[in-house]
Amino acid sequence: MKNLKEFYYPLSLEETLEILSENENSPLVNVPVAGSTAIVFSKNPKIKGLIDINRLGLDYIKKDNDTIKIGAAAIAQKIYQSELIKSLARGLLSSAAGAIGSRLIRNSCTIGGNIAGLRIWSDFPVALLALDGHIMVKSKEGERLISAEDFFAKKPSKILKSTELVTEIIISVPPANSTGSFIKFSRTKFDYSLMNTGACLEIDRGKILKARIAVSAVTMLPVRLKSIENFIEGKILTEDLLEEISKKVKEEIIPVNTYKVSSEYRKHLAGVLVKRVLEECFTLVCKQP
Repeated sequence: MKNLKEFYYPLSLEETLEILSENENSPLVNVPVAGSTAIVFSKNPKIKGLIDINRLGLDYIKKDNDTIKIGAAAIAQKIYQSELIKSLARGLLSSAAGAIGSRLIRNSCTIGGNIAGLRIWSDFPVALLALDGHIMVKSKEGERLISAEDFFAKKPSKILKSTELVTEIIISVPPANSTGSFIKFSRTKFDYSLMNTGACLEIDRGKILKARIAVSAVTMLPVRLKSIENFIEGKILTEDLLEEISKKVKEEIIPVNTYKVSSEYRKHLAGVLVKRVLEECFTLVCKQP
């Protein structure tokens, strides 16, 4: 950020969008920050200014009829501790929030920054994919509601315009017969993820009516495992079926190869953890009152 020269402290969303509108057709740009845990990795020479969005009132968590809305500036620790979020798919999103680094990191990292500044190890995307979440994006020209699946189909820098701001995450409350689970696998509790996986299932008398399964960190971008979802819908989860699922995941996943672990290891890991996250979903159903 060798061209960084300005720091803005807007007091309203309108003022922020006005500042961002200056980015249009400009070689140097202003970018929003909240916890600043994502921007520290940036080497973008085009950044000329940072916009602090902590005074815009975007740190809320609220229920609006049959949806839950989370402001983009809500920190991970607040999401982790929220009783409302804990009630969503048996704590799927809460578990993802609690898996983010140490408490010091969770007190800074925001959900908007975690998804807009997407890194291979980001923890929120898997949960949002499994929950069929949507991301509200605003600019001076208007707003866009983007599904999590579309938002993570490419790098967010290719989805978001330089004049736009992620303002809110919207999640429809799953049916009462839904259950969910999230697993992070890393070398230590506070280390970056080697794999994240999350699942949200609608279950009736042991049969899976609807399935949403997602993985990240083993692939360059977070992805839903649609072929696995289609394969298990309408079935009752048995040990034989779990073994078959694990095998299919290993065969179909296209993992990245990094200095930390090989692609072959990531294939094996994906099969094991997808099986485990589905087992956890059913365990949570069995434990319900």
